[in-house]
Amino acid sequence: MSKNVITTIVIVAVFAIVGFTLFSMGVSYQNQEVRYVNQFKAENQKIEAVYDNMWKSIKQIAEVSDKYQDSFKDIYVQITDARYNKDNGVLMKWITESNPNFDPSLYQKLAGVIEVERKRFLNAQTKIIDIVREHNNMLDVIPSKWFLSGREYLEYEVISSSRSKQVMDTRMDDDVQVFN
Repeated sequence: MSKNVITTIVIVAVFAIVGFTLFSMGVSYQNQEVRYVNQFKAENQKIEAVYDNMWKSIKQIAEVSDKYQDSFKDIYVQITDARYNKDNGVLMKWITESNPNFDPSLYQKLAGVIEVERKRFLNAQTKIIDIVREHNNMLDVIPSKWFLSGREYLEYEVISSSRSKQVMDTRMDDDVQVFN
């Protein structure tokens, strides 16, 4: 074989290897970008579901607690009225009698549900923020940006409170009182 033929074969092989490598990298980056976009869409729906579950759970447990409180108050008033309204001499009997006790466990459960569900909501938002960061990094860093030019950045606006938005705008948080 002549030197020119061997050189030509080596050049073609190098171009084939480089071409295959670039093609493989392009496919890999594009597939990863599609995965991030799909995960972003799914996580966005998950956030809605977590938020919906959070508020429904809190509201329903609070309603049960309120109903329990109202029922307890009605029952307790009826018991005391029936016992003490008729006979003035037995008013101090309540000290020695067994009276129904108010059970605060529903409020403890409500507080626990609020804490757990708010944490789940925070975790869901944190996860989608990480997805956006990873996706947008792929669009900005070399070599992936060479293969993904023209793709749109993902954007997510954190679901927050007006108080938190104000703090972020003013960069001040002077309200440190727990109970107003």
